[in-house]
Amino acid sequence: VCLRMSLYGREAMAFFDKLKEADAGNGKCVDCGANSPLWASLSYGTYFCLECSGVHRNLGVHISFVRSLNMDSWSEQQQQRMTCGGNTAFRQYLRQCGMPEELQSGGGQFAGCESQAEGAIRQKYNTRSAAAYRAWLAERSRGEGGAPAPPIFPYEPPPPPPPPTGCNGGAGGGAAGAGVRGASGCGSSSAGRMMQGFGSAPAGNDGEEGLEALMASLGSGLGTARSALASAKIGAPTLLGPQLVDGRRADGWLLAASL
Repeated sequence: VCLRMSLYGREAMAFFDKLKEADAGNGKCVDCGANSPLWASLSYGTYFCLECSGVHRNLGVHISFVRSLNMDSWSEQQQQRMTCGGNTAFRQYLRQCGMPEELQSGGGQFAGCESQAEGAIRQKYNTRSAAAYRAWLAERSRGEGGAPAPPIFPYEPPPPPPPPTGCNGGAGGGAAGAGVRGASGCGSSSAGRMMQGFGSAPAGNDGEEGLEALMASLGSGLGTARSALASAKIGAPTLLGPQLVDGRRADGWLLAASL
């Protein structure tokens, strides 16, 4: 296959059509078998469908670097990497490592995953086998020589993800979870009040009692001012602004007095 400085759109699709002629396996998604995949992983030189591409993106670029066949530009180095790869070679290598066929086809049952394809992809690419192939393909595409084939690592399923923790799941559920929640403050009234703010639920009784105390204090202060003015034979006070006009100051408020 002739490589060019950069390919995009129709030129890129013509390049990938030639690679598909050399490897018919490129015409199907490497993970679930869907026809005519339009996404690829530079990390493995493989092709997959739109649904599987979303799972690959979630794996992180350090595991799978995803690109679109017809919406991204392809540099000469990237073309070389895809030329060295291919779906058939990758699947054959994983089979030699003892990768279960259900993972190769996107089947099986996996806890915590939205679909079978997602669970299969996560288990397939988070293995020493996939890491070894990824490193080997990078060296080969750069022309660094090395082994003619990647080393074989027997398949070992990755460790399961840790169970969810907190107030609503995992060890926090059930009667034991109630004790954990009580000890940590999750779900308690004090924790709820601490988390209140803009957009939160209205304040509880503590807030109402504080407001009542503030209003009572203000009322008491004004009552004291009225009593002082009455004993001095001064008319009823009138609340003014920031300046004192023929008046007296009482409890921080400015009051005008009529003699």
